[in-house]
Amino acid sequence: MPSGSSTSKPAASASASASAGDGLVSTGAGGDCDGSTVQGSVGQTLNQSLLNQMRTTSGAETARALKPGQMITMEYNPSRLNVLVDNKNVITAARCG
Repeated sequence: MPSGSSTSKPAASASASASAGDGLVSTGAGGDCDGSTVQGSVGQTLNQSLLNQMRTTSGAETARALKPGQMITMEYNPSRLNVLVDNKNVITAARCG
């Protein structure tokens, strides 16, 4: 690697979305997540814009929507916001991990 080169990873998209079982995903620059800052969103209907806002507000690097019965990875990630929704896409909980 030439001297003066950076080994940092490229910046993530501010609001990339992907479909994994109809799930919403949001990624961007962030660090450790603080789920207490987004508890006011419980009861609202989740959409991509709200998920992006929740990720930014919580300070999370990534956020994902989790539907009932959806298979998910179980590794703990302190920079990820998990937004749990019911069958009507209404937020029932939001927590980091």
